[in-house]
Amino acid sequence: MNKNFYKLVFCSLAIGGLVNSLAAIESSAIWMQKIAKIKNAPHDHNSIPNSCLSKKLRSYIKEISALHQEGILDGEFLVAKGSKVLLDLKSADVAEIAVDTIGAPQFMIGSTSKQFTAAALLKALYENMAHGESETEKTADVKRLLHLPLSHFLPEDAVIWEGVMPAWANKINLHQLLSHTSGLPNFPTLPEFHAMNSLGKQALEIPHSKAEIMKIVLKYPLNFTPGSKFSYCNTGYLLTAEVISAITGMPLSLYLKKAFFDPLGLLSTFSPETGNSVQLREFAPCFTRLIPQYSYDPACDPAILHPPFYLDDVSWVQGAGSIISTAPDLLKWNIALHLTKTILPNVLYELYITKNLNDYAYGICLFDICDGIMLYHPGRIGNYTSTLVYIPEDEITIIRLTHICIDSPTIEKEIDEWTEGLKDQIPDPIERQLIVRRKIIEKYPDIRGNFRGEEIFSILSKRITVEVK
Repeated sequence: MNKNFYKLVFCSLAIGGLVNSLAAIESSAIWMQKIAKIKNAPHDHNSIPNSCLSKKLRSYIKEISALHQEGILDGEFLVAKGSKVLLDLKSADVAEIAVDTIGAPQFMIGSTSKQFTAAALLKALYENMAHGESETEKTADVKRLLHLPLSHFLPEDAVIWEGVMPAWANKINLHQLLSHTSGLPNFPTLPEFHAMNSLGKQALEIPHSKAEIMKIVLKYPLNFTPGSKFSYCNTGYLLTAEVISAITGMPLSLYLKKAFFDPLGLLSTFSPETGNSVQLREFAPCFTRLIPQYSYDPACDPAILHPPFYLDDVSWVQGAGSIISTAPDLLKWNIALHLTKTILPNVLYELYITKNLNDYAYGICLFDICDGIMLYHPGRIGNYTSTLVYIPEDEITIIRLTHICIDSPTIEKEIDEWTEGLKDQIPDPIERQLIVRRKIIEKYPDIRGNFRGEEIFSILSKRITVEVK
């Protein structure tokens, strides 16, 4: 997939280690004031409230609705207040599957899966290893466990090491894995990963064990001293999946089903251990509603869709991006996680959403919006993209699930040139990427909806002050 488009989307969301100039971490006192405000705020479930962000949110919804009317909204877009769905728009192909099958359309959600993995680790530690009589005591012990070295959970005889445990396993802890501060190399970016077969990116189509991936990672030193910097790292979440398995005695996929999917009634949500989107849809009955993925080139004809050049096998993103879900299920997840707090005890939940470096907590990002915060995570795997947002002050959930992405050498070159040309004029990399996005949209007015609308995250977080147009 076009790597610069990937950078453009995710840089604007301030994730993936692509942006290192986010605002400094707030003091814990200010942060806890915001958390307390969330707990005590009155709520009205009837509509979008008259908060300081409502005008921008309504503008964004209007923009997305216009794309839907034009027939260029790809995938599904859902907005809810509490459990009440205010808007649920589907592109024609997605709506057709919804009509022809029983149940909601499914999408691969990529790195949005990380918030599930992080919550699973905290729950596994709390229920299986933490000592204490009260919730506060047990949470304090979870904090202690999170700062033990990785070798405490994955010793020398752990399968993932294949007899060769790295020295850094005695230095890196679980907190650093969850917060992307471990210093580990991000394995999908390593040349050896793509060289696993001669067809380059088709290496992603081949099932890979965690041990096989770790063999590649072990060839490289740490990028920095653990805990000193932020660098987005899928390797850390792959290791987290292995730790969860060691604690619970079952694969992450089964633990997620037992701990979250079944109890919450997420009947269309799964974390398969292997298979690509075509294989899963054709051979697994539970994935018959998985929407096919496509790419297109706006510089040629945005109406012509092509199948992807390669298909990601979910085996290599265990813990980092393997979940398949639906908009209704993700809404249920948001409500249980953030509103009713039925997934994690309150004190443990506060730990889960505590900012670390680069506005990243545990598997979830946090942005300031007006007088409150926005919790979210984007994801991408193949041509699927996802974003799951929760605004606690107003109990607003926003879900964007898409299955069609740009793949254009022409636009890739233009993005590079415009981004480079604006460096001196616009030092803020997020603002610079937003301006480049707008230039692309102006030049290619027929560009499909998956490229539009991402500005909400920077608008609501006060990264830019203009309304969506």
